[in-house]
Amino acid sequence: MVLDTVKLEYQMKKDEELSYKIRVNSQRETSDQGKVQTDKDVLTLNMTQKVVAVSSDGIYDLEMNVTPLELVRNSEPIKLEVQSQSVKLKMSRSGEILAISMPSPATQPSFPTKPLRKGESWIGESKINLPGKADPFILKFNYMLWGLEKVKGYECAQIQVSSPETKIPIEEQVTQKVSAVGTTYFAHKEGRLVKSDVETKTAMDFPGGYVKTLTQIFVELQEAFVPEAPADEEFIIKG
Repeated sequence: MVLDTVKLEYQMKKDEELSYKIRVNSQRETSDQGKVQTDKDVLTLNMTQKVVAVSSDGIYDLEMNVTPLELVRNSEPIKLEVQSQSVKLKMSRSGEILAISMPSPATQPSFPTKPLRKGESWIGESKINLPGKADPFILKFNYMLWGLEKVKGYECAQIQVSSPETKIPIEEQVTQKVSAVGTTYFAHKEGRLVKSDVETKTAMDFPGGYVKTLTQIFVELQEAFVPEAPADEEFIIKG
């Protein structure tokens, strides 16, 4: 299929509910006075996203619930106290978070408002709130619309994302370096995230040691509940 232009924006209906499976692989290496320790975690979660309301100008009121399912640390299962965490937020069609019910360490970049062609790139920004700092640190992300790909039955825009290694001043004599790379698959016709994988590396040096982390986050749509008109007709799409 020849790709002309694609508009990346969320298209939601009131009472729509999406269910995602999330897996977080993380590796942490710590060195303190020459003593090195490495830990590996695999955390599996379920996330549901429900549309509570849609305003006339396209602002979505969302309720998100995240439930931890399983944690494995250094190949050993860890017992979890299963407690769902609920977050309410307002989001624009472009994905900009306008309000959120709990403090967030960083903002998420939003989509461009104009249609995009294959190979077109853009820059997004994430504001990171640092402890003890009045102003947030701006982390830049590079995006490119790579093309179209069929994923889980959806025609998806394949978006390549990367963030070059950036130094973040934490405190005196402590600087953290962070970089990221990944791919997002966004169903541009239905206006929803279908799949994403992002790998983030961090390294923090301090007097006498360091901390290095490698985090891989995999997100995949499992089920979509979409109300139809009339309101009593509904259907479920399984991913």
